[in-house]
Amino acid sequence: MSSGDLSRFVREGSGSLRRPSSTTSARQEYQFPSLTEEMFEEIVPKTVRLPSDISEEFLRSCAWDGEGVSGSEVTYSLRNKVKKLLQQILRDKIAGSCTEVEKAGYLHSLGALIDDESKFSQAEPPLEKALKLRTASLGKDHRDTLFTSHLLGLVWMSQGSSTKLGKAEQILSATLETQTRVLGEDDPDTLRSMNGLGALHYTKGKHSEAEALYSKCLQKRQAVLGSAHKDTLATIHNLSLLYRGEEGHTAALLKLAFL
Repeated sequence: MSSGDLSRFVREGSGSLRRPSSTTSARQEYQFPSLTEEMFEEIVPKTVRLPSDISEEFLRSCAWDGEGVSGSEVTYSLRNKVKKLLQQILRDKIAGSCTEVEKAGYLHSLGALIDDESKFSQAEPPLEKALKLRTASLGKDHRDTLFTSHLLGLVWMSQGSSTKLGKAEQILSATLETQTRVLGEDDPDTLRSMNGLGALHYTKGKHSEAEALYSKCLQKRQAVLGSAHKDTLATIHNLSLLYRGEEGHTAALLKLAFL
């Protein structure tokens, strides 16, 4: 498993397309006969935080406009095509006329989609631009600015070099500190950053620091989100990786049982 794969594992979790001239022509080129709104939400990662105008335009122009299809499932091919087409729509929006706030949102979503493909170095530029625009237009303490800085930190972490890991630790630590102060320690975004910083410590071999953050994050996610929520389960998974590496599989299961 590569360092990029490992970072992706603990974080949370083809074919070429012709450039569409518009989302309407895209509908003609790429049919999504069984795509429902629920499937669309399943395909697009939560980190993307797709602007509402993009998701609405995509579903209106590219998706099937009939009733939902019983038994439809998200295939790899469908997932790949939707994400590739969304990237192109976002690039068209970025190149067009829009406000700085809108452009920052498009850049963040584009970077997040590229990051989801594990193309970390390619995800870095749009996220850096998004962070710069959001800091200037919304302020450094705004929720959206903080979420972009969190994701940029994860992208740096996932690249694995000592330089990138150093930058990741700096931005993730600062983001968590600000989110705790501005949003509160129990806010889902704050907990996401807590889990991300724990992943960074784990990646750097700082297991005691990682365990402290994971344990705190788990307790709060169980209280705020519930024990069955996928984010809570992600933190349990991260703790299991840490314990298994330190104490072996059986000891890890016993330790998790008493959390």
